[in-house]
Amino acid sequence: MSTKLIGDFGEQITSFCLSKKYAKQGLLSINASSANLPYDLLIPMPYDKTPFTRPTAINVKTRGTWSDVIPPKRSKLIQIMTQLDNLGFDYWIGFVKYAFKDDRLSFEIYLLPANQLSEDSDFREATRSDGKQKQILTKALKQKAWLRFFSA
Repeated sequence: MSTKLIGDFGEQITSFCLSKKYAKQGLLSINASSANLPYDLLIPMPYDKTPFTRPTAINVKTRGTWSDVIPPKRSKLIQIMTQLDNLGFDYWIGFVKYAFKDDRLSFEIYLLPANQLSEDSDFREATRSDGKQKQILTKALKQKAWLRFFSA
């Protein structure tokens, strides 16, 4: 299966869950992944009675299995967060884990503001093909998530 299809699934299911949870607030999320930006979803304005108090960009990572670390690497996360903050946007990280077994699809979604991650405890150095880099510990993401969605 193509990684683009898997990534699109994660972005769409995240957008769907957010729009259902905040339907009364009229929350709108726009898919920005085709615009070659360092994030996948865009909530273009703040919404009362939601955690989105400023316009928000969300980077969604979708995986079929848990790894103990996920991208983006720390240096890139700080760079994107700073650029977006200068434009008046918050930057969130989303992680979607999915499984397909016996004709059943299941998923878990975790979302949190990137600025809630601590450099001291929420990152670990990982070796990748392009060298060593600090990446987010999935355990930290799950524990600190402000929003969680699960399939039935």
